[in-house]
Amino acid sequence: MLTVDLCADCTFSFCLHVDPPSKPEVTDVTRSSVTIAWGIPFNDGGSKIVGYIVERKPWSDDEWDNTRWLKCNYTTITETHFTVGGLGEAEIFEFRVIAKNGAGVHSAPSETTGPITCKDEYTPPKAELDSSLVGEHVTVRAGSDLVLDGIIGGKPEPIVWWAKGDKVLELGEKYSLTYTSSRAMAIIKSCNRNDTGRYVLTVKNASGTKTASVNVKVLDTPGPPEEKVTITRVTDEKCTVSWKIPLEDGGDLVTHYIVDRRETSRLNWVIMETECKTLSCVSSKLIKNNEYVFRVRGVNKFGPGVPLESEPVIARNAYSKHAFSGHVILVDAIQFLSYSKTKPY
Repeated sequence: MLTVDLCADCTFSFCLHVDPPSKPEVTDVTRSSVTIAWGIPFNDGGSKIVGYIVERKPWSDDEWDNTRWLKCNYTTITETHFTVGGLGEAEIFEFRVIAKNGAGVHSAPSETTGPITCKDEYTPPKAELDSSLVGEHVTVRAGSDLVLDGIIGGKPEPIVWWAKGDKVLELGEKYSLTYTSSRAMAIIKSCNRNDTGRYVLTVKNASGTKTASVNVKVLDTPGPPEEKVTITRVTDEKCTVSWKIPLEDGGDLVTHYIVDRRETSRLNWVIMETECKTLSCVSSKLIKNNEYVFRVRGVNKFGPGVPLESEPVIARNAYSKHAFSGHVILVDAIQFLSYSKTKPY
């Protein structure tokens, strides 16, 4: 409403015209609902648009049809989209929208949508990775968060999940998961070498299954050597320590290994090798009959990795003689033979 003073004794009030919203577009259809969206009026009549009214009526191709339009919303619609529910399967409707501004002025109705049939629509599932994830692999530094984001879709609404290999990711301290009708996002928190692997986004509905995958490489120190640390050729003063390369290299070449040892009676580790380039080394200057444990760490450009410890081993020759309770026991690495004696050895 606009008021104009023409003179001291007379005023005129009149309403400015409000343009109708743009022609509504159908964004979703089911057997019992229709969702439409529209654009705001070009001219708001000098007052802000405060709401919309959505109307419907059964569709007819009879140009003389005088079926009344029915209001679909009972509260003010402030957004430029609305879902009309409670419709009957296979029924055909058309829809239109009316705008209202803050002065209470209503626009003329928009163009109609044309005939819309209420039915479930089936479209194949959609799974597309964000452009930042497209490529042979994605690298991330240890300690950083990694966002796995995908565009999804399909009708009926699909079931969606992220997985590492065959294991589905679960919401918790490690993973933050967000699923909407159009996006699927997983955040891997504080990445480490164990997060290296293949991640798969799966989207599934009645029309089929679609997947998209990305290989993630976390740049970290190496994991432990594979399997176990093996101790061989044991004597009372030296032994050979052997191992295998780590399964997880931390995203970079393992250049060498650090080998330590300690007596089981002590807590401190003693460095044997600081830059071993092979998969074995000899530990010398052992103390006879002392028990030792060895550990090995791979090293790459990010630093020393996770250590792997050996089983305890006693420093003594493979063949030795000991007297126990009137028996002489020949200790062999493979078998034990006992010989009875009438007198202590």
